[in-house]
Amino acid sequence: MIISQNWPGKTTSQMEESLTKPWEMVLKSVSGYLELKSVSEFGSISMHLKLSEGVQKEDLIRTIRNLYILNQTLFPKGVLFPRFMFDSGNDSNMILLRRISKNTMPPPAGLLRKIQNLTGVKKVSYQPESETEIQINVEHNRLLNGVSPSMVEIYDSLRHHLDSVSYDPSQKQYFVKEYPIDPIEWEKVLILIQGKTLLTLGKIATTSITNVYGKNHTRINGSSFESIVIVTNNPFQLIQLSFLLDSFLSEFPDWQFVFSSQEDFLENIKIIFYLYLVIEVFYFIYFGILKKQWSLSIIHTLTFILFLVCLFFSLTCLDLTIGISGFVFLLLLKVQLPFISFRRMIVHKKQLYFASSILCLALYFHLVPISILNLVLIFLFALVFYPILLHLFFIFWQIKGKQSFSLFELQIQKLNELVSKREPPRFNTVDIISFSFFFLFFLYSLPVLFDPVSSIPHLENIQLARLEFPSYVAESERNRITKQVEQSILQNKLTNLLVVTHKNTRSDFYMKWKEGIHSLHFMNLPSEMGYFHFLEEMEGFESTILRFSNPDPKSLETSVLKIIPWVQVQKKVTEVVLGFQPSVEGIEFNSNAYHLTKMGIGLDPSIRETNLLLQSNIVSKMLYGGKLVDVKLSANHTISTENFRKQPIVVGNGKIHYTESLRHYSTQQNLGKIYHKNSETSLEIFVKGVDIDWLAMEEGIRRLLANDKTQLVERTKTNPGTIKYQFIFLLLCLMPLIFRKKYWIEFLSFMFAFVILCKWQTQFFTRNYDQLCFIPFLFLFFRMNSFDKGISSFYLSLPYVGLLFGSYFYPWKSGVYLFQSLFLFHVFGILNDKCKNSLKNFRTR
Repeated sequence: MIISQNWPGKTTSQMEESLTKPWEMVLKSVSGYLELKSVSEFGSISMHLKLSEGVQKEDLIRTIRNLYILNQTLFPKGVLFPRFMFDSGNDSNMILLRRISKNTMPPPAGLLRKIQNLTGVKKVSYQPESETEIQINVEHNRLLNGVSPSMVEIYDSLRHHLDSVSYDPSQKQYFVKEYPIDPIEWEKVLILIQGKTLLTLGKIATTSITNVYGKNHTRINGSSFESIVIVTNNPFQLIQLSFLLDSFLSEFPDWQFVFSSQEDFLENIKIIFYLYLVIEVFYFIYFGILKKQWSLSIIHTLTFILFLVCLFFSLTCLDLTIGISGFVFLLLLKVQLPFISFRRMIVHKKQLYFASSILCLALYFHLVPISILNLVLIFLFALVFYPILLHLFFIFWQIKGKQSFSLFELQIQKLNELVSKREPPRFNTVDIISFSFFFLFFLYSLPVLFDPVSSIPHLENIQLARLEFPSYVAESERNRITKQVEQSILQNKLTNLLVVTHKNTRSDFYMKWKEGIHSLHFMNLPSEMGYFHFLEEMEGFESTILRFSNPDPKSLETSVLKIIPWVQVQKKVTEVVLGFQPSVEGIEFNSNAYHLTKMGIGLDPSIRETNLLLQSNIVSKMLYGGKLVDVKLSANHTISTENFRKQPIVVGNGKIHYTESLRHYSTQQNLGKIYHKNSETSLEIFVKGVDIDWLAMEEGIRRLLANDKTQLVERTKTNPGTIKYQFIFLLLCLMPLIFRKKYWIEFLSFMFAFVILCKWQTQFFTRNYDQLCFIPFLFLFFRMNSFDKGISSFYLSLPYVGLLFGSYFYPWKSGVYLFQSLFLFHVFGILNDKCKNSLKNFRTR
């Protein structure tokens, strides 16, 4: 949660003393957050709270707001009311619509209303190509005039101009104000100078109407346009919405579907659906027409459709999403299910209980990804619910006899003999060499089980990268750096499509890479204090934050800047970025109190603000052209410090003096920002590089700061992106279902095959966790139901081999994932059977 508050025209030190420290004291009495970061800068502060899990955001806001109201005496007058914001979280499931009509048209209220009423829509935002603003531009040359108001006085007068009741000092009475009808009427606003003189705003400012293009709007290839951004909770709901939008957009011909963050996912699902239809047609033609088993073919088709309906309904109720691995798992199950004779499960209840306990513990301690629950649910539905539906259909159709097809008829005998060939019971050196080879390869592959692996599938078409910023980076800085990185990608021609969206503390980049482009091409982008990374992390790339602390902010900055050159020259350090704005030189005035009293003035009227550096300089709103538009105050700050020293001083009798004897000035360093973490004054630097020796660097920094109050207090990594897991815990979950004393050879062959398969995936394909989950599930499913049958090499049947070759030769985008899955599926089966035969032959010898 972010709390921001503005106080126009105040320095960083004033903001820290008058706002930041009172806020930190107030928030100490609030529970529900783990960490507090605060940033004080010119004219504004921001407090960043990392909330605890399970905290109700609305209740927390209500508590903090009430505490602020009760403790308003701690805060100065003139400060604006605080704003409360929350991070948008994971908004990666996005659809982008674009208006293709160039005619000026009102916002699409009807389309927005229809989209908002759809189930699963998390957020809908309409982004016009440009917005009308009324800008009040102050002429800065007149601000140094002895009778001109300061920017703070102008700002306050405009902010309170439209209060319902106002007081006119000249008439000494109250009256109700009316909203301006024409923008030029803002120039008639009276500005109260030093509580004495009234001045018309038009004498020192001009009003203009401008069209401003949104800096935070979603952009495609660097261009913004009138668009609608739709965000869903998960990829499955995004796919549902994509199909529904096709019917909606026919009613709104001026709107066009431009981009979906799950284009690859949707394309793969379409191909999987087409392959499913091909399998259904093949089964119906072969078994239904040629083998005269059409009733059995229809029953299996209807059973699988009803099975899918119940499965997707359960996933929706449990709020679980089915990824691409789940759809591939269902496709391969469809091939296998009609051949399974569901009579008796070859597994004990104790095995199921033990496996379930290990899985629950692994999920609780985040040792396996939550996405494995989708595959487990599909596995259990196929194991338990599909036989029940099949039996009910047979009862309804009043059919007796066998309930499955014969897999033997679709076996490719030559391949089956080649893989499952049994040797005669005699001593053979080849068997010993074969067993030794499998055992050595198993030992060589074993370390792969402990390597971290992402659970997000690596699809070749759409790549998602994030440019993440520290929470204290100003919005203007985030926009500038994001635009800088975006332009660098476009200029280097790395992508065919680049979509950029803005969040509170990050920017998301959706990219379609050009041929031959790799993630390493993006390592040297001008991200400055941002952290650019792909969700599938680049190996070896590091971006680490070093935090320093010292109660004195100026001494802290001096010490940190002193060690920067040393850090830059360390081995394997590619870049060092400041996480703060260095201080700049300013002027501090000290007027002679005795002379001011003699002249009849309380404060030196010549010292006044000439600019307000606010995050938002909106002073009001007004109805213009049928729309509610912003009224903004701005001034170009081009006055040097020398001009300030020569400012005239207006004395009590109205005369102007230019003498410098009435006041003295001295130069001082004004801090750009003061950063607190858990009330500790801190500064941070970002160190980027590959395989940096952090222990040696920390030791060197501590030696440099040995006689300094500034100390290195913390080293943290920037957001690592995707959580990674280890295959060893998945294997531990599977082992109870495989192990039985009677079938120890099958257990060892399964273990050998799984470990070697992990190595194969790492060596030849992109590493993915979910992909190696459903492959063992398929073999477990067949073993649990058909272990005693003579046909063991079910993966060498015509449908599976046909899918393998079909997925290899079918030309579609991002279809590599299905081919990889089928290839690894067959490799696992061959390794399992070969290992089993070698172990049996070795035992016989």
